[in-house]
Amino acid sequence: MAGVIFALLVIFVVYPAVASFIQTKAAEKEVKTARDLISTDIEKQLSIQVNILQQKDILQNQIDSSKVDICLMVPNYAGIFIDGWRQLCYLRYVEGYETVYDKKTLEGKLDKVAMNTAIFGRKYIPSQGSDNNCTLYEQVGNDTITFLDRKRNSEYGCEVPGSLGDIDSISSESKIKTNIYKDLQENKNPAKNQVWIVVQKEYYREDLKCQGIFFCFYRNEPIITPMIFE
Repeated sequence: MAGVIFALLVIFVVYPAVASFIQTKAAEKEVKTARDLISTDIEKQLSIQVNILQQKDILQNQIDSSKVDICLMVPNYAGIFIDGWRQLCYLRYVEGYETVYDKKTLEGKLDKVAMNTAIFGRKYIPSQGSDNNCTLYEQVGNDTITFLDRKRNSEYGCEVPGSLGDIDSISSESKIKTNIYKDLQENKNPAKNQVWIVVQKEYYREDLKCQGIFFCFYRNEPIITPMIFE
């Protein structure tokens, strides 16, 4: 009987802990390497974007900027039950600048720029019934250029792009870890028209099992925790 109890103890307690440790150590190096590569790529892309827009006299004084690293665990469901997890990590850079142009003039200038480069993504075309008067360009579902009109901001309801992105849409079961290298300051009432540039890129994705051995019914925690290693 004692042998059976010991075997059950190993199965339900020791095995999940050991498996979690092994998985975490294996992922640690991969996450750091991937982050270093994408960080260099984002900084290069953002620098090119800003230089292009400054050369076209679109950007004036810089207002603010942010740099955030985000890792999160999103549950995968089988019906109403969690049957696994997916880890996602991404870097998000946001920079804002004053501009002397109104929206119509700015869109004309950006369209000419976009004819020669795809670095800003594609022009945002509002769907029928959409009241989004803020987004000008987007890429892979993320806004890349946003415009804030100092005269019509309250009417349009435009906001400075958040440091963390669309994190509010993530389910309550998700587990989130962030490293905010630099955050944005509050900027509700712009004194001048503003252009905000966002570069967000995912650098790590992995499907994970739960810590429990019988799917996730015994222990539905992910086998590793969201990771941000320096």
